[in-house]
Amino acid sequence: MIHGDGLLQEAVAQLETSLRDAAADRPDSSKEKTMHAQTRPAIHGDHRHWQNDIKMWREDVREWQKEQAKLLADIEIALGANNTALNHHVTSIGEHEEKIARHEHFIAECERSLGLQAGEVETGLTEAHQKEAGAHATLRQLHERIKRHHHRAMARLAIVRQALEREA
Repeated sequence: MIHGDGLLQEAVAQLETSLRDAAADRPDSSKEKTMHAQTRPAIHGDHRHWQNDIKMWREDVREWQKEQAKLLADIEIALGANNTALNHHVTSIGEHEEKIARHEHFIAECERSLGLQAGEVETGLTEAHQKEAGAHATLRQLHERIKRHHHRAMARLAIVRQALEREA
């Protein structure tokens, strides 16, 4: 079973750490310019430019946050759908297992009640068994498709996680 919530939480935590680290690595503004005398209008001009930069940076960050929130929501939806499919598959496996047990029990009862020898099978049992064999083959194919999908999804998420870890 996929633990999508844990994976998302881990990715979010790594991204938050990366953003905090990037914020901590900001250059010291006092090192940007060598010290020399400036006029008050020039200083005010610098401040206006800096305020414009700050406004632009805030807009950028808001946009990045929106993009990130949408991406995380999309990932969460996809993982949720995947988890739902896995849960449905688990249910199908359990139902199939129960059906096989009932079928096996039915065959044993028929042998006992009809006095059939081991190896003797009635036509009706053969037909029922063929249906069960078909259902089993279908479930096997479905299981293989789900397995391939699951491995591809996990591999892709691992690549994303590794990329985030390298950036951290």
